[in-house]
Amino acid sequence: FEEDSRFISAVNTGLVGPNTNVPRIDVPLWKTFSGGLSRVNWVESTKIMPSTKFHLEPSCMLMNTLTYREFLKWGRDEWGGDVSAEIIRNGGVLEQIDNIRLILTIKHELVPTNTIYYFAEPRFLGKFFVMDDVTMYVKNVAYIIEFWAYELIGSAIGHLGAVARADFV
Repeated sequence: FEEDSRFISAVNTGLVGPNTNVPRIDVPLWKTFSGGLSRVNWVESTKIMPSTKFHLEPSCMLMNTLTYREFLKWGRDEWGGDVSAEIIRNGGVLEQIDNIRLILTIKHELVPTNTIYYFAEPRFLGKFFVMDDVTMYVKNVAYIIEFWAYELIGSAIGHLGAVARADFV
């Protein structure tokens, strides 16, 4: 939880705020769409990153499970076929939509409902470092066992143009 919360916090800080231009990119990377998660709004949200001067395409999108269920409301006319019925019938989760991989989370306090984060391919995004891998300390005295684990990690978002956020209200 700690790693995820710090990453999302860094992303939100870098994106400045809703509908506000990001310095040196000169366009908002965090946009608000009124009318909920409709097909039109979703398609418009996928244009946030490609609309910058870097023209990066979203490679994956992160949303919570409640936001994902909004896609289940889309009818045949919005999907262009029987996808909605197939998902309901088979109980499956889509792996991607329009070649954008889905990542779902149950951490609703980190990724709010009706919010989607978009990320470009990892080579454009940044780096994740493991300086000291998970180390376990164990102390055994008589019948008492005491233990704890630690690790030292770090990450950097190297290219803010590789991140976007869409809020559907």
